[in-house]
Amino acid sequence: MIDAIYIAGSGIKCQQDYVNTISNNIANISTMGFRGSTPEFSSLFSATLTGSYFDPTSNDKGLGSQSQTTGLNMQQGILENTDNPFDLAISGEGWFGVQGQNGQIYYTRAGEFSIDTNGNLVDKSGNYLMATSGGNITATSLSADKMSQFGQ
Repeated sequence: MIDAIYIAGSGIKCQQDYVNTISNNIANISTMGFRGSTPEFSSLFSATLTGSYFDPTSNDKGLGSQSQTTGLNMQQGILENTDNPFDLAISGEGWFGVQGQNGQIYYTRAGEFSIDTNGNLVDKSGNYLMATSGGNITATSLSADKMSQFGQ
């Protein structure tokens, strides 16, 4: 009887973790660059039963479940046209490198960029878009000629 209560309790907790993960996915579905998560579960442990030698797979009795991990969904999202000429998208693998005000480099799939007052491409948080060529990461900026084309 105690096993049944423990198994039911662990199942309810796993179901709550599943609902929380799916709710987070739904709440952030319109967030630029958002990657959904997939909850994964496993058996908590099992007890081997004795006396049944005909089918080796029937010798285990599950005694509950647990949330194992939450996998990041890395499938390609839908690419959409925007009115912003600085919006970028990555088709396939890859990440945008951005550098924060503190010098820390971050990676994102969100490609919503704009130009700051100095002509640098920045994301919504003010992080600078980085460019790479052969593993060298350097800041990018537009020339004064290009800036004038965009009214800057």
